[in-house]
Amino acid sequence: MPATVSKMRGYRSENVYEMAISRMEKLYAEGHRCVVSFSGGKDSTVTLEVTIAAAKKYGALPVDVVVQDEEIAYPGLYEFVDR
Repeated sequence: MPATVSKMRGYRSENVYEMAISRMEKLYAEGHRCVVSFSGGKDSTVTLEVTIAAAKKYGALPVDVVVQDEEIAYPGLYEFVDR
């Protein structure tokens, strides 16, 4: 492993979830509009949750979400998206 990578890895007092929210909060603080591309999978679900948490702090609710209808979705996906 290169030395630069190992130097970057170190103990942090924040957990990964808190760090992700901090990054999104920075975008809202800079005045950005955040839009989440949502597929219903675990990654986009977590991204949406992180974005909502940050948006609450800056009064930027509701969060804009886009969903692309691929017409080959798993059963129950559209019901999950509507929630």
